[in-house]
Amino acid sequence: MVKPPIVGNSYAVKSPPPPPIFLNVGPEFNVNAVEQWLYGDFKGPARKSLSITVMRHLSHMGWMIHYHDGVHYFKPPTDDKQMFTNLIEACNHEQLLNNKEEMRRICHLLYQRIPTVEEDTTWTVLQVDRTVARENQDMRLSFAHYVLVSAFGDHFSNMLESIVYSIIEFSGFYTTVVQKNNEIASVANFRIHTNGDVKFAEIPFVTTAREFRGQRLCNILMNTLQDILNKLGVDEIILPSVPSTFSMWNKKFGFSIIDKDKEELIFGGGGIKIVNFRDTIFCATTLNHVG
Repeated sequence: MVKPPIVGNSYAVKSPPPPPIFLNVGPEFNVNAVEQWLYGDFKGPARKSLSITVMRHLSHMGWMIHYHDGVHYFKPPTDDKQMFTNLIEACNHEQLLNNKEEMRRICHLLYQRIPTVEEDTTWTVLQVDRTVARENQDMRLSFAHYVLVSAFGDHFSNMLESIVYSIIEFSGFYTTVVQKNNEIASVANFRIHTNGDVKFAEIPFVTTAREFRGQRLCNILMNTLQDILNKLGVDEIILPSVPSTFSMWNKKFGFSIIDKDKEELIFGGGGIKIVNFRDTIFCATTLNHVG
């Protein structure tokens, strides 16, 4: 790499000019922009148009965006020393910032065994630690994956692995488990989304290991999770249900089939990616934020 000319004891580096100079890219909130840029299949003029939408959103989120000598510079709102010249890297960092804010509120729960009303039974929320190798992850993630695959079948194994270990389009998922006498008994996966003023959690998979069924451990799992999500300010919980189990979700946990009004409230604007399956119906329950 060619170094810039030395002036005195330091390098003379031509800095980008202050405040954004492309006046047509003003701040505009778009909850889906970053995910669409990272994971969407946009090409040609559509991708160019999306890049403007993404930059508008980043500007709304406090990013400083400059253009100089044919290069865009993206400076995040939280660190004056960081600067990105690639929109994908900037979007990855924006997702990291969002995850950190969410993690800040959840981190005091991670890996801690919370006692439940049932003797010798605990509830825990887990998430992959990206600073360590797979073989050094909390072993409960591996056991949770095994319980899920045992319940839903080998054809879901790859998807479940991606969800449990929060990989690519399944990033942001947490795994919550109920342990009975230190064994993984019940498992659920959840991820939190924000769409405008609405915060909702999706729960695509919930199960109890066969040998622990009939002990109301799924009730403990879901009731505790609902309580935690309520305290985190989540407005709605949604999950896909096969028709044969809908009555259980309705009677035990207060889920109802999503009607058009609630669908617009939760998904209005489109673009938020959630896990869905054929031959299922979407159910939702509203949290009341009491306590």
